[in-house]
Amino acid sequence: MVAPAGEAVSMADRWPLSPEKVATAREGSVEPVHGLSPEIRSIEGCKTAGMLLESPDDLRTMYRQPRGGAVDKVVDRLDQHCLDFLAASPLLVLSTADGDGRCDGSPKGGEPGFARALDEHRVAWADSSGNNRLDSFENIVRNPNVAALFLVPGLDETFRINGTAELSTDPELCSQFELGGRPAKVVCVVTVREAYLHCAKALRRASIWEPATWPSDGDRPDAMCMLRDHARIDVETEALREGYSADVEATLWKPGGGNVEQVE
Repeated sequence: MVAPAGEAVSMADRWPLSPEKVATAREGSVEPVHGLSPEIRSIEGCKTAGMLLESPDDLRTMYRQPRGGAVDKVVDRLDQHCLDFLAASPLLVLSTADGDGRCDGSPKGGEPGFARALDEHRVAWADSSGNNRLDSFENIVRNPNVAALFLVPGLDETFRINGTAELSTDPELCSQFELGGRPAKVVCVVTVREAYLHCAKALRRASIWEPATWPSDGDRPDAMCMLRDHARIDVETEALREGYSADVEATLWKPGGGNVEQVE
């Protein structure tokens, strides 16, 4: 397919991601990982030996009851502290589950404050252009319960919101959330059930904000090599990298959704 001048061609049009290739990858074409210890017990073996924690009572044999600030910090609305955190956050991870409990986690990003409060009980953000898998959104329309984890660069504490989500196409609401100078087509709105600060330990252990701990270019996983092999894309890695980068840049600030027949 040839796009009109100045318009981006999607990755699906650039590279042969046929249904047959996707199905083959899902059926186990990925190479197995070697070197895992054969001494690690199976789940059934752990069950037989009584080494699985399978109930709340089991858990409390290993962990004490939470108390103090860990419990008292939870609020049911967005106060000024919450608003300040949202205003500084350029990234969240949205967790959803379908009607059968199968879970998904998806990052959502934008300029700091891209997710903002509509009132003290609701936070919202514009859907931006993606790959149209709609993993999160298909889950939400089946099961509205969600969790969102907000991050601020340089800050080890994170902010958590648990609640219920809905997807709005209300023109008035969409006009309040612009992407690349265009109004959103879909806005995700989360009604807060509970909100609270999460402690710094996980990110501090990871040293995530310390550049000295980051892997060098040669030590980082090669995302394009991974994509090529998993999706069985029959092109050279560097050609894939070039096309992928061009596609990302062309669609980075476009709203998600709209006319399904329209090529942008």
